[in-house]
Amino acid sequence: MKRFPWWLALSLWPAWGMAGPSSGDPLQFLLHDSNARASALGGAYTALAADSNALFYNPAGLGLARRYEGSMMHDEFITNSHQDSVGICLKQGFGLSGNYRAFTHIPKTTVDNPWGAGLGHYGISSLALGAGYGKAVLPNLSLGVGY
Repeated sequence: MKRFPWWLALSLWPAWGMAGPSSGDPLQFLLHDSNARASALGGAYTALAADSNALFYNPAGLGLARRYEGSMMHDEFITNSHQDSVGICLKQGFGLSGNYRAFTHIPKTTVDNPWGAGLGHYGISSLALGAGYGKAVLPNLSLGVGY
């Protein structure tokens, strides 16, 4: 009886994690920027977040908010794909956020009909809701928590 070569198992190991339809991260849409300023800065917004978008980047920034503020963003990505973000902060340090991503008008296909002629369409979407609190404890130190 021959033994299974261990080196073959190790060479296939990275492919095991990538195989199958469940290999994608369902929360990948949260990595897209939720406001124009953060997008213009290439996502480097963690240290600057002291507004209604702080909950998306750094909840401690909610403690630095000096007024009631709200923001909304609608972003069109590739064809039939969009993302909507909403952020609200109170000057007391509380914040709420919502992030919605949708892919619409995706053609249904089958093995026999790979172009989906006459099968119709469907859509998929993801929703994330969040809440948080931040407080400035020292002039240069703020702490926060977000969920």
